Amino acid sequence: MSKNNKLIDVAKYLRRFYYRVQNFVEYRMLVNQKHILFVGGNQNPLTPMLYQQFYQNWQIGHLDLQSELPIQPNFLLNQEEGLQKLVEEAKKRSNHYDAIIILEDNNQIKQGDEFETYNVYKSEVTRALIASHLATKILASNGMLCFTVDSKSYFESKLPSQMPTAKVMKDCQIAHLCTNLGERDDLETDTLVVGALIDEDKLNDIVKYLKLWADGIKRPASGTFAHFKYSTHSTPIVYPELL
Repeated sequence: MSKNNKLIDVAKYLRRFYYRVQNFVEYRMLVNQKHILFVGGNQNPLTPMLYQQFYQNWQIGHLDLQSELPIQPNFLLNQEEGLQKLVEEAKKRSNHYDAIIILEDNNQIKQGDEFETYNVYKSEVTRALIASHLATKILASNGMLCFTVDSKSYFESKLPSQMPTAKVMKDCQIAHLCTNLGERDDLETDTLVVGALIDEDKLNDIVKYLKLWADGIKRPASGTFAHFKYSTHSTPIVYPELL
């Protein structure tokens, strides 16, 4: 065999080896890539900020997305599908989602319009229950189920009122029950169900905390609500106070 033929054979071998390594790396990245499902959040300023945190290393799915975003999700789920169909569609992307974050729509409700307020509440609670059901089927054993709620809704609900603000928590406690009483028995004690109380002046810090919690870092106690407050340091920082 001539020297040139040997060099050609070596080049072919190295090329095949390169492609095998490349395919292996791409496969491992696909297998190990985390998945997150956002629910709702139309016209909500928190939604694009969360996309910015997650889009580089996570596969992003979105249920009931009706507004345009600067960063597009990797896949969409339609709330109009039946529950079983939704579960099947979600599992086509991954059997285990590391985080599910439920966001409020930014609905402009006229003051005093009780009928519209009721319809908005009904829609968002329905969506929250759908997401809770999905969590019993697709949430990873150490995953995070997070409800984001306007902090004013939470605290106003504590005051006497003829019509208490119904958005409160969006039934995080129902979600907690759904997660723990579902058909699955593989949910570990470090599975996180949390409510995040949102203030518009702290959005940049809040999205960073949600990303940390989704990554399993500095998580609060499950079943609590986190109210983000400024510390009393000379240079104040935002920290979550658990309620």
